[in-house]
Amino acid sequence: MRYGDRQLLKAGYYLELATGRMVFISHLTMGDRRKRYIRIPAPLILSLGPILGFFYIIFLPPISIYVVATIVARRLTRMARAGGRAIGLMVAARREHDKGS
Repeated sequence: MRYGDRQLLKAGYYLELATGRMVFISHLTMGDRRKRYIRIPAPLILSLGPILGFFYIIFLPPISIYVVATIVARRLTRMARAGGRAIGLMVAARREHDKGS
């Protein structure tokens, strides 16, 4: 069932449709009138815990390796570009110096 922002809600966990966040509401909600909520039953939350924990354990190591590798690759690329620019400036300065002689 959908609930509007200013309706009296029973205490519990609700999915905020605009942001996709799960929020705990213990009383009448106040605030933005455009917010909509869907109540999430407690058994569903309890069953999602082990499932999300499983995915966390399985996917955290590969994701961590990917993130670290991406950071290292970006830094190496940035350093290589900066080095290439520095070499280009030195070559250009040397050519200008040789032309003037």
